[in-house]
Amino acid sequence: MHPSLLSLCALGFLALSSACYIQNCPRGGKRALPEAGIRQCMSCGPGERGRCFGPSICCGEGLGCLLGSPESAQCVEENYLLTPCQTGGRPCGSEGGRCAASGLCCNSEGCVVDSDCPRGDGGYRPIPRLCQELACRAAAASPTCRQQRTERILKPGSAADTTPPPPASQMRHHSLLPA
Repeated sequence: MHPSLLSLCALGFLALSSACYIQNCPRGGKRALPEAGIRQCMSCGPGERGRCFGPSICCGEGLGCLLGSPESAQCVEENYLLTPCQTGGRPCGSEGGRCAASGLCCNSEGCVVDSDCPRGDGGYRPIPRLCQELACRAAAASPTCRQQRTERILKPGSAADTTPPPPASQMRHHSLLPA
C-alpha cells in the first residue's frame, strides 16, 4: 500500500471515529457547553433596570412590563445575537413563558395573565382588575374568564389591539406598573 494512501486512510478513520468534529465543537471543547450555561437576556428599559422577554417586551423589578414602548425597542437587537438567552423568573404557561411580574407570564411573543406567577421580591402588585377585564373582553371570553387562568396572548396587533401594528418606532406604550 502506498504511504500517502495509508496516511489518508488513517486520517479518514480518525475523522469518522471522533465524537466532536471541528465544525461543531463548542469553544473550550465538548465538555465546555454545560458549564457555560445560558446567558441572561439583554438589559432594557429606563436605567437598564429591565430584561428583554421578546423583541418588544421589557420587564423588570420596580418597572413592571413595557410592551411595544420606546423603552423596549432595543430588545429587537436580541434577535441578531447568536447565543440563546433566558430571562429570570420561573417557567409558566403553555407557551414556554417565564414569570415576569405578579400574575403575568411572558414569552418572546407576548404576555398572558397567569395566577401561577406569585408575588415575588420584585414588589410587583397583581395586575389591576381593569386590565384583567379588558383582556377578557378583547378575547371575547365567557363571563367566567376572571375565574380561569387565561392563556390568551396580550400583544400589539392581537385581539386586544384591532389596529395593525405600527413600526417599532411608532408603537404605542403599554405598561403594567409596579406597586
